[in-house]
Amino acid sequence: MDMLLPRRAEDRRQPPPFFNKYSFGIEGRRSTVRRAEETSAYVDHYEWPVFLVAVGIVLMSAMDAAFTLRLLTLGAIEINAIMNILIETNIYKFIAFKLGLTTMGVLLLVIHKNVSLSLGFKVYRIAQAVFAGYVVLIAYELWLFRFLGA
Repeated sequence: MDMLLPRRAEDRRQPPPFFNKYSFGIEGRRSTVRRAEETSAYVDHYEWPVFLVAVGIVLMSAMDAAFTLRLLTLGAIEINAIMNILIETNIYKFIAFKLGLTTMGVLLLVIHKNVSLSLGFKVYRIAQAVFAGYVVLIAYELWLFRFLGA
């Protein structure tokens, strides 16, 4: 009888691998919190608005990189010191760093989209604010093109 106790007490479940079909929203059924009293929940299926905001942020980041390089040829200066060093070193490193950093940030925001912050709003609101910020930035860069005569 003593031989059976340790075997039954052993938990054979293993955590899922870090990269799996559920962590990228490819498969899964849970897209919202399960219970009304839950303030934060991780999901394995993402809604279309979340996907569109995430893709929009990455695309606008790519547009920002292209516009920045074009504005620099027209006489503008890069204020961000780190990006300026990368641009002067290698343009491809600049683009890879900018898009890589943006994509990783967007992935973190999407994964944690339902987490409630101490101020009472969810992380997804930050993603929406970043999207809005990029819209303003792209509009400003388009204005700079007009101002610089391109």
